[in-house]
Amino acid sequence: MTDRELLTHALGWLDGLPCETLRAEIKARLEQPEQEPKTLSIDRLDKWLDASLKERAAQRPWVGLTEAEVDKCWNMTPMDTRNSRHMFAYSIETKLKEKNT
Repeated sequence: MTDRELLTHALGWLDGLPCETLRAEIKARLEQPEQEPKTLSIDRLDKWLDASLKERAAQRPWVGLTEAEVDKCWNMTPMDTRNSRHMFAYSIETKLKEKNT
């Protein structure tokens, strides 16, 4: 697989993820004139993506939930069904996504 093909696939994988800087960098590389064909190993792509995602994570610290927010999620979850634990987990996940995107 060529660099261009691999970068195009990587761009597709990033759809819906909040990583505009990485997406812009890939698009800029894709707009450059094509050079002689060479292959890009999956290991190199993994390292490049890891470095870019780590850089993004370093720019924005993770925001967790306060004890009051966890309690609020717990109190809003109906405990009379078999899926109560799942509903609680989804409410926590939703709240974390709100605070970190």
